[in-house]
Amino acid sequence: MGTPLLQRRRDGVRLAAAGSVLLEESRTVLSQLEHGINRSRQAAGLDRPRLRFALPAGVPERLAVGVASRLRRSPPRPAPRWNGSRRRSTPSSP
Repeated sequence: MGTPLLQRRRDGVRLAAAGSVLLEESRTVLSQLEHGINRSRQAAGLDRPRLRFALPAGVPERLAVGVASRLRRSPPRPAPRWNGSRRRSTPSSP
């Protein structure tokens, strides 16, 4: 880029002026990309994004059903899917 994007300070790191501009423009580009993906999915008949979720072992099934129900009513109205399987909760590794 040829210009600093961040400024180091005693109290942490802050965006430099160029960093602020790049962040704003990047958000715009990502928003447009997401919009394009959504329109393409709609054109292909895949207008509802899918969301898969899992809950830790021991969580009552009625809670999972309630979570899925609320997600269905939330924008962007995903199609949540819970397969009912119970897995041991383990930290994810990169």
